[in-house]
Amino acid sequence: MCYSYFRILFMTVRTRHKRLQWAPRSNEMRIWEQKEIRLLKVTFIMCASFMICWTPYAVVAMIKSYSSNIHLSPSLSVFPALAAKTSHVIDPLIYCGMNKNFTRIIPQVFKKTPEIDREHTTSVPLKTLVKVTFDQDQAE
Repeated sequence: MCYSYFRILFMTVRTRHKRLQWAPRSNEMRIWEQKEIRLLKVTFIMCASFMICWTPYAVVAMIKSYSSNIHLSPSLSVFPALAAKTSHVIDPLIYCGMNKNFTRIIPQVFKKTPEIDREHTTSVPLKTLVKVTFDQDQAE
């Protein structure tokens, strides 16, 4: 996993460097580069959190597998297992926390105000979907 992510990082930086050398930078290109950098940051943070969460579990598993003279108590072994399981909880939090659209909309959702910035959202209200589906079923 880490090899793949670092390979993607390497290719992106190399491609960006080539683009900066040969092409003039337009406003659209700057926006695209900012999005790429943000995506790389998210990828790096997710990879680092994965390594931080799973390394203790891997160490304990290796100790239990290959060392017969070291005995770990069950209470000591449970913490690395819990840390590994938190990896699945942390990934969506990282993604949502670093997503600009999500961080802009979520405070409005928790205010429980009917007014949400419709300009930046692409979702369709559930009532509309149900009505359209119901109307299509009756037409057939």
